[in-house]
Amino acid sequence: MKIYDITKTLDENIPYIEGDPIFKKEVARDIERDGCLQHRVCLHTHAGTHMDAPSHVVSGGANIKDISPEKFVGKCMVCENIDDVNIAIDSGIKMILIKVDFNVDFSAIDISKINLVGVESIAVGDFDTHRMLFKKNIAIIEWLDLSKVPAGEYFLAALPLKMDTDGAPARAVLISLDDLCI
Repeated sequence: MKIYDITKTLDENIPYIEGDPIFKKEVARDIERDGCLQHRVCLHTHAGTHMDAPSHVVSGGANIKDISPEKFVGKCMVCENIDDVNIAIDSGIKMILIKVDFNVDFSAIDISKINLVGVESIAVGDFDTHRMLFKKNIAIIEWLDLSKVPAGEYFLAALPLKMDTDGAPARAVLISLDDLCI
């Protein structure tokens, strides 16, 4: 089974936007001293590969825990250009992942049939873009690593941590459709 891990590793080298808390990791318990190893981490809800919730940009909007896991699992298409996006939409694919070197003007395409947009960049666009997507009930996943993934159709599993927050880190994988019966 071909599985692509499209998650950025959470560590001290992850980029962040000015003003965001910086990722920190320290040993809380040591095997020699305490009999087990445990780490204490400090990170913000939009660190590394993460999902955004409507509450990130909409006052009173839903938090991550309020979004059904069904939103983050299913057939998707990795797109390298606007033609790929339109092919995906026309063929009924509801989850679109966009390679970093390609920016989509979401107001120029029919997004009414999409339920998830993922991007390699740290953000899908500005806050107005976020609000426009959330108004259409479209989930957002940001800071993916699609560098080793050819354009095409896959099965996506990208589940955020279940937290009562405006976003959450997620582990995201793509599975080749040749290996699945969906």
